[in-house]
Amino acid sequence: MDQPVYLIAGAGIIIMIIALFLKKPTGSKAFDAQTMLVQKQLDRAEMEKTLQRFVQQVKSENEAVVANVRNTKAALHDDIDVLRERLYTLEEKLEEMSQQISLSRQQTTLADELHAQGGDPRTEDSLLLRERFRRAFELRQEGLHIDEIAKRLGAGRGEIELIFSLSAQGEMRFDT
Repeated sequence: MDQPVYLIAGAGIIIMIIALFLKKPTGSKAFDAQTMLVQKQLDRAEMEKTLQRFVQQVKSENEAVVANVRNTKAALHDDIDVLRERLYTLEEKLEEMSQQISLSRQQTTLADELHAQGGDPRTEDSLLLRERFRRAFELRQEGLHIDEIAKRLGAGRGEIELIFSLSAQGEMRFDT
């Protein structure tokens, strides 16, 4: 006896489920149109908010990129300034070395000429020293500092100071 009851109850439940799916919504068409209009307005407002967030995000990312470019540009300008200073320093050193090489060649040429003439080594040394003294006084007349003169001649600062102090003492003796 229990079986037919279950069958009838099951059939009733299936009919009710089908009825729910087949049931048409009740109400007027004006209500449906108004509901759709409100839904469209809500969708539009939500889309506008989404677009505003997107635009704001793009703006913030753009500002970050611009700031990064500015920082990179400033760093590059600093690097360029440092490299220019290094280039200037290296050019000065190159000029000094060129002058030293030129002076060395002059001294070598002078020594070779004296040696070819069969000169005394003491005379050669004396001539080389005179050339060095002459060059030191020329650089001093150009207004160079003792350190700069020493660099250009490839000599020590003390040697250049000694040359000038001996010269000053010699001038004092001749004046009296």
